Amino acid sequence: MQIFHQWHPVQDAGTYFSIAAVMDDGEGLRICLHQHDTGQRVTVVFKDRLAYQCRDESDLEGEAARSTGLGRGCFYTVEGSEFQTRFERDSVRRYDGIAHFAFVSDARCVDVLALGKPVVIRL
Repeated sequence: MQIFHQWHPVQDAGTYFSIAAVMDDGEGLRICLHQHDTGQRVTVVFKDRLAYQCRDESDLEGEAARSTGLGRGCFYTVEGSEFQTRFERDSVRRYDGIAHFAFVSDARCVDVLALGKPVVIRL
């Protein structure tokens, strides 16, 4: 069973963000976020991402039924991740220390498998 743990990468900025954009280029995987209450904009950058998936929030409904810890919030790490299990099963390469980070908003969800923590940039 998956367990979602709340993660707090942005201190003093509230807990609810929307996902404004997802960009994957030479600078890494960048997830651009907007905090509605304060107007704060944040970019989360993964330099060591292995895989990611973007999906509609309605796709999370079935997964939430098979998981614990998913509640009010936007940022999570996922223990016992179904996405990570699929990645490890299907990948030819083997990696140590994979972490699953989940970004959940009212309209979109982004899951990232990475070898390290991301860098958070306040704009």
